[in-house]
Amino acid sequence: MKQIVRPLVAVVAAAVVFSGVYATPATAAAPTTRTVTDPVEPGKAYDIVQVQLRSAPEDGKRAVVVVRHGRNETVGDSIDVWFNLDDDKLPDVHIVGDAGSEYRVFKTDSFTDDGKDISNKGCYSMSINKDKTKVKFDPQCVGESEKFGVAVRSSRFDRPDSANDWVRAPEKFTKKVLSHA
Repeated sequence: MKQIVRPLVAVVAAAVVFSGVYATPATAAAPTTRTVTDPVEPGKAYDIVQVQLRSAPEDGKRAVVVVRHGRNETVGDSIDVWFNLDDDKLPDVHIVGDAGSEYRVFKTDSFTDDGKDISNKGCYSMSINKDKTKVKFDPQCVGESEKFGVAVRSSRFDRPDSANDWVRAPEKFTKKVLSHA
């Protein structure tokens, strides 16, 4: 009987340990990358076809948001990215840039009003090159951030607001990714 009980105890103990290690919590952790595809809409101002969010690979490194467009940039194209860096439903940072020009970064809690200009703080950078907009940022620069999501809008100065393209939807954030991998 002893010979049967010992292996049985070992199997039960292993099952308990194994289930504890691989059990998924009720709310699984956010991933380190997320790709959101958007339908091709040639009638949009500066058509967004994909947004990819990537965590900072380690402390001291930057997280990245890459926006792919349906065509190369032209003068007059603009892109806005709002970041939600905490657990509320409001934006925390807004970065706006124009093709062939500079960008501005604002601390905010609104989609319509910008707050303090933090462009010179060095937390965020934006580049627009051909069919890609890249935003790099330090997730800890504006406050502690465990995960982040974005709302992205493209537009043109010579097109009505109805031609703006939003990902995910107007004033709606993507699902979040971890700020640090």
